[in-house]
Amino acid sequence: MNILKHTFILANILITSSIYSQSKSITQEVVTSKLSEYYKLERENIHLHLNKNNYLTTESIWFKGYIIEKKSKLPFSTSSNIYVSLLDNNGTIIETKLHFSENSTFEGLIKLNPSIKTGKYYIHTYTNFMNNFSEDESSLFEINIINPIEKKIIENKKINLENIEMSFYPESGVFLEGIINIIGVKISDCNGNGISLKDIEIINSKEKSITFFSTDANGYGKISLNPEKNETYKAIIKTKELNIEKILPNHQSQGVVLSVNNFAMKDKTLISLNTNPNTKNESYSIVINQNENVSLSTFSFKEDEYQKNISLGNDQFLEGLNTVTITNSNGKKIGERIIYNPPKNLDKLEIVSHYIKNDSIIVTAKSPILSGSLSISILPDHENHNIEKSIYNSLIFDNQINNSIKNINYYINNFSKSKHFELDNVLITQTNKYDLEKTLTNEDPIKKFEFDNGLTIKGTINDFIYNEKSENFITMNSLLYGINEQVKVNNKNEFIFENIVAIDSTSIYFTLLNSKGEEKLLNMFSTITNNNRKFYKKINIKSSNCFDNLIEVNDFIFPKIKNAYILEEVSIENKKKPEKFSDKPNINNSYSRGFKINDELVGTFRDVLSFIRAHGYNVSEVGAEVYISKNSRNSFSENNSPTVFYDGFPIESNNFLKDMRLDEIDEIYINKSGFGGGIDASNGVIKIFSKPITSKAGKAKLKAKMFTVKDGFQPYKSFTNPNYSNYHDDSFKKFGTIHWIPNINTDVNGNFKFSIPNLYQKTIKIVIEGISSDGKLLSEIKTISIP
Repeated sequence: MNILKHTFILANILITSSIYSQSKSITQEVVTSKLSEYYKLERENIHLHLNKNNYLTTESIWFKGYIIEKKSKLPFSTSSNIYVSLLDNNGTIIETKLHFSENSTFEGLIKLNPSIKTGKYYIHTYTNFMNNFSEDESSLFEINIINPIEKKIIENKKINLENIEMSFYPESGVFLEGIINIIGVKISDCNGNGISLKDIEIINSKEKSITFFSTDANGYGKISLNPEKNETYKAIIKTKELNIEKILPNHQSQGVVLSVNNFAMKDKTLISLNTNPNTKNESYSIVINQNENVSLSTFSFKEDEYQKNISLGNDQFLEGLNTVTITNSNGKKIGERIIYNPPKNLDKLEIVSHYIKNDSIIVTAKSPILSGSLSISILPDHENHNIEKSIYNSLIFDNQINNSIKNINYYINNFSKSKHFELDNVLITQTNKYDLEKTLTNEDPIKKFEFDNGLTIKGTINDFIYNEKSENFITMNSLLYGINEQVKVNNKNEFIFENIVAIDSTSIYFTLLNSKGEEKLLNMFSTITNNNRKFYKKINIKSSNCFDNLIEVNDFIFPKIKNAYILEEVSIENKKKPEKFSDKPNINNSYSRGFKINDELVGTFRDVLSFIRAHGYNVSEVGAEVYISKNSRNSFSENNSPTVFYDGFPIESNNFLKDMRLDEIDEIYINKSGFGGGIDASNGVIKIFSKPITSKAGKAKLKAKMFTVKDGFQPYKSFTNPNYSNYHDDSFKKFGTIHWIPNINTDVNGNFKFSIPNLYQKTIKIVIEGISSDGKLLSEIKTISIP
């Protein structure tokens, strides 16, 4: 939208209506300048596409993250460090993990603890930069976690009639006597589920019936009422199950009511301004804005004039949510109204074909977003699987308003005039997260917190005297992750490495070099400074008014996992004390098999190479050269050798192991899969630790020092599905998962293709979300029949 054109048209309409005032109202220049400064800093918004909403403690929560910049609405990649936390129903942090974002997206999982209790939980995601703002720019996602041992489920979808809430919202926040007012209504149960009711009666203090109204399937309705002076009103609900009375808000004697309608006429927005004889005539301003984009014009009512109508083209508003605000000459907010301006093209996703090939189902589809990034969750066809909070919520609505709108996809997908009318009823009940009056008076945000891009590792060298005539350097490397950096040591014996992408539990190695490139003994202390950022605002978790949402069930309602048993009590008798592994903490992952070298092993194997040969590797010696290779090949690479470490340091050649005696070794760890060791460890990792030497000569010191990354970036992991024992019973359909594809791209025409395992379902749900390079969003559920 051309904001200058918007301002010009609105000003002209007001002038030709003879309502322009030259009073001391706030001006376009003042508001534009203030909002420009207030929104000067970029504001990140994040959406998480969760693979489903209800999880068993035997599962993991899989997610794909999408990041945009609020003002431009485009994918945003300035921050790479994204924090994802799991919270309980009280907002207490259970765990927080750091994830690496690349090209404005990231992916990961939360592995659930089997001991977690059944209940409502939340996933919270944020960046360090979000701490700069008084508004909460982070994102919160509600989920249910069920522990099968407790034999309870959470019942929060079924309407609970024990505690009904009926709330009234006068349009623009003003309920004025002597004129016709529109009042938005929301009726819901204690879980926030909307309740559809017909013929709700409004009566006055004399028990006289004034009007009737109804609420839609989501619990929203609208009342048209002209309140009389010194009169009160209440709504009455009388059904077989309900007998409720609720008093309407008190009306005021003076003010201006703002009404906006952008759904009744095609491509037109009608703005109506209404007042009464009690209201003192003064100058007002109409401010229309979305973030820093703003237009403003002033007006006042003529003598004996109580209504003004303005018509604007819908193309004069930005796509998404726009806020129309009335202020007085001092900038005080009189009324506010939020409206939704839909994009012109809302094409639907099309499943072009699907067919079975071997044990898979091949799906081809066409998306309305071109050259976009998608994530796909494939679930059994059951009402339990729906989108509770879609990418539309996170990146169009929740980042602008104070309260999340349930079931937003109902309104956005298959958008129509009637859907627009229903959504507008919802928006009457909403308020803007960025209150214009406060925005104009509050201090502008100051950049105190930086965008984080990778990790910063700082270190201090001990027992080292800086010499300005001789430069010294620190090198940092990790063969497994391709890290190879070098920095100069400063005059405080310190060094700093910035923007390092280091996976959690990675071992990296520091070496001190002089100006000639010679290694020197290194005694140092190092730490990571930016891997535990906190979120400093209170997280807005609204407590439910329901007394107890947990319902007792039998254990047959939960899907069973093959070769797994749920044990309420386990008794273990330890017959043999295991040998202590002194170097176990230095191992990168838990997939290694450890061997404590004892007399029995020394008597069985001659040397280290014989030991390696006996544990799954081919070992050959050709002259002075030693070759170690796997029996099978993991990739098309010619290199089939494992990565070998000795006392924590990677060896450059396997020749180092030639003639090494086994009785000199303390421990050996073999990770044949290489899992957890990075892409260079696809042929496995072997770690060898020598026995400590207690002689006076001491053990020869390695000049490189190892540093283990703690709380680094979480590694990417391929989706694994629980091995359910039955894919056809009701328990699997209600709680099970078929597949999760976090990262798939559409081509320039929107086409894409994917495959899923065939679990022989008659029908399946495909939940697809994504974003294009120009910021176009997609969130749809497709149900397909399997041939």
